[in-house]
Amino acid sequence: MKPQGPPAAAFVLPGCYRDLIGNLQGHHCDGGHMPKEHCLIVRAAGKQLDLLRGEAARIAKAANVGWWTDPAEVGTRFCFEDAEAKNSFALICDSFNIASQEG
Repeated sequence: MKPQGPPAAAFVLPGCYRDLIGNLQGHHCDGGHMPKEHCLIVRAAGKQLDLLRGEAARIAKAANVGWWTDPAEVGTRFCFEDAEAKNSFALICDSFNIASQEG
């Protein structure tokens, strides 16, 4: 019988999710221990946000590190597993004239 959807919600760390059979998945899920995060909060929407997601993916791939986004109170939080990748992303934000702050 096919599953009808994901299992009932349970506490899950930000950036993690449960697959259809209930296993934790996500690029920084490791049994409840998250690596040190290096995050920037940016105020962008629409095409600008899409552009930044593409740049974050490119930077993370080049540095061979994970990255993720989470909603922030105001804006979007971009997190990287590496400080150097976060700093490169900050330079990209500056070059596109998009405000960013530590977060």
